[in-house]
Amino acid sequence: MLVDHGLVTTDELASASASQHSPPLPASLTAEKARKMISSGSSTSRPLARPPKFEIGQHVSTRTPDETALISGGHTRLPAYAAMKSGIITACHGGHILPDSHAHFKGEAPEPLYTVSFVASDLFAAANSRDEIRLDLWQSYLEPAAR
Repeated sequence: MLVDHGLVTTDELASASASQHSPPLPASLTAEKARKMISSGSSTSRPLARPPKFEIGQHVSTRTPDETALISGGHTRLPAYAAMKSGIITACHGGHILPDSHAHFKGEAPEPLYTVSFVASDLFAAANSRDEIRLDLWQSYLEPAAR
């Protein structure tokens, strides 16, 4: 994939070292613009085509990393320790770039991004059941919880 997109050459991959080779910047992205963007950050917020599927307070379950990888083409930001676990939506952050799609050059594919709260001991057996762990998870990682 790196070679296909001109990020490295096959020789660089074979030797496991980068050379002075770098892909040309798109015409709209000059070196100065890139410096400014990197130093100030860049928002991943994007408008959504549809309203979010889940609401604050709703019980949800996470899919398996394999399911989310199939949706996106092999990459997921769903931590394995949170797979097939149930939690509660505690915040919705609006639309954001889906990194799973973006990492494979398949476009931004914006999705709602939620904060999901889990009972810590549901994720880690040794954790205290009074503690919680909050993860920011994209909509395609979630499904309504079976009750």
